[in-house]
Amino acid sequence: MAEKQQTAEKQRHDDEMARVHLETAKAAEEAAKATERTAVLEREAALLRFQLDQEIQKRAPRPPLTPEQKSAMLDELRGKILEIAIVVQNDPEAQIFAIQFFMLFQEAGAKIYLPEPPREDKWYAPAGLIMYSPLGTNVDILKDDPLYRALKRANLFGGTTSGPFVSGQLRGPIPMLIHGYNGPVLYIGQKPPF
Repeated sequence: MAEKQQTAEKQRHDDEMARVHLETAKAAEEAAKATERTAVLEREAALLRFQLDQEIQKRAPRPPLTPEQKSAMLDELRGKILEIAIVVQNDPEAQIFAIQFFMLFQEAGAKIYLPEPPREDKWYAPAGLIMYSPLGTNVDILKDDPLYRALKRANLFGGTTSGPFVSGQLRGPIPMLIHGYNGPVLYIGQKPPF
């Protein structure tokens, strides 16, 4: 009888241990699944944060010119540039960004022309501003151009165009020129969409 009792107790113990092992295995499996779900959710959250940051960047205006940039530009422009055409894309962010250049050129004493590009034009000035100089597009020649020097000193130079066009978006076989004007042109396009 004692032996049967010991066998029954051992069986109950073994059954209890098997149940504990099974529950432990199930708990470990559930924990692994939960960890995997957490990792997936964390990756998705990181992707959503990245996409949100991109949207915020897309919609945020470009930062204003620093006092150093303004000073550098004024040093190069004041008394050296008598007139300039500023072509601003029909985009609210570009138009707001351009206001500081209107004030800067007025302070430098330049007469400002404001030709309006076609409303549907889309062109970007991501790394700086695009310019036209009557001197040409060769960097060796442009070293004497006050607009080029001002943009370079302010770290705003983004390139040149070959003519005083109405738009930074050059299309068609003959892009439309600013009628009756052949002076320097500053193009301020919309902020890039990325």
